[in-house]
Amino acid sequence: MALYTRIRSTRSLACAAVASFVACAHADLTGTTLDLSVSHTGVFATTSTATYTYGSTQVEPDPNAPSLTMEWSSPASNDGGFANSIQIDFSNFSLHDFDGETGSLEITGLAELVDSSAVVLLDGSGQLIGIAAGAGSTLTATWSVDDVVSFLAPTVTIAWNSEAAAGPLKPQPAAGSPLEGLTPDQLSRFDLGRLAFERTFLASEGLGPVFNKASCANCHNTPIGGSGSQTVNRFGLAGRGGFQDLSQFGGSLLQVSSINPECQEDFPVEANVFALRLTPSILGGGLVEAIPDADILANELPGPGISGRARLVNPLEDPGLTLVGRFGWKGDVATLLTFSGDAGLNEMGITNRLVMNENDPNGINPPDLLTCDLVPDPEDGPEGGIPGAPHWIDRTRDFQRFLAAPPQTPKSGMSGEAIFNSIGCAECHTPSYTTSNDVGLEDAIREKTIKPYSDFL
Repeated sequence: MALYTRIRSTRSLACAAVASFVACAHADLTGTTLDLSVSHTGVFATTSTATYTYGSTQVEPDPNAPSLTMEWSSPASNDGGFANSIQIDFSNFSLHDFDGETGSLEITGLAELVDSSAVVLLDGSGQLIGIAAGAGSTLTATWSVDDVVSFLAPTVTIAWNSEAAAGPLKPQPAAGSPLEGLTPDQLSRFDLGRLAFERTFLASEGLGPVFNKASCANCHNTPIGGSGSQTVNRFGLAGRGGFQDLSQFGGSLLQVSSINPECQEDFPVEANVFALRLTPSILGGGLVEAIPDADILANELPGPGISGRARLVNPLEDPGLTLVGRFGWKGDVATLLTFSGDAGLNEMGITNRLVMNENDPNGINPPDLLTCDLVPDPEDGPEGGIPGAPHWIDRTRDFQRFLAAPPQTPKSGMSGEAIFNSIGCAECHTPSYTTSNDVGLEDAIREKTIKPYSDFL
């Protein structure tokens, strides 16, 4: 059965980075009327029709018709290959189709817009199916469903007066790629940062004495900079007085490896709470870091969802500053530099200018730390010993800062996204934010719309 619940144009990466689609146009289209007919053939044959006017709501409401929101931007952008276009996203349908069923879209009323036109049809994964060129006021697109169970449907782009309409589509950045719009210098910093992120430390270079992995990329590997299947162990003591992290016994994070047997860490006998933590993704980290604190704090306001509280923290690089946390399993890290310095110590045992002291194996009852710690602290210093040169934590921060957000598949999202929003999940999992307009931010990060689906509370 095919349930056609909504059609909408969506915001594009071409005109607003790290978002869904946007439709761009040169002309003033106020008052333009489009007649839309959507048909589905098969066991559950349906047809919906409606008339829409740009700049207003639906002119002729039809309870059987999908709702459509058209968005144009001015001045226009041709970054996405379509100088003038409307994109209608069918992936928001909730589909459960049978083999051989087909659907069709017909739009009339384009005479004011169309000298030459094209319909660009993508499948549910965002891959190009075909382009139908034509002229006049009517455009038609059709598709068929061959999969027995499908929750994906096409995205149709209607483009007009655009030489690029029949040209190649601009792909989204692949997962693990750099942000679009980086300068050559920033792209070089990204590449050097990736090398630092993938670096495997040796004990002679400061690894340990206790650690979980010898490289950031050992855990953040799907893709590099993303999440992964590696887990770490957390432990503590839960009692009537509340939770204790047992930091005096090396808690609450257990480092499972050591550079020699004398330095091995174990769960303390006092621990009665144990938990595994999966590697979090840091794709789009620089964009998340650039979300204004005020926008996250606004999520604390009472609403229909579950109330949460922002975590106010002090970054390691400036302990006198209070910021809203947004990274880590508990949102207890506010900046990527703190994230790099903290993980460098706690996951790999690399002391650095932010955290200068090693973790003592087993806390208050360690072996002689001097027999375990082979390298003077801090173990991370300026490259080549040159004063003012970047440190390893600076390089890894650059890599994370310039990582693109994960792509949507397809670009316009899936039907699950529409269901997620319609049943109220988005009341708490805030769909989108706009990054800060701070002039100190890089152009690739400043004032970008992103869709993290999180309240960061």
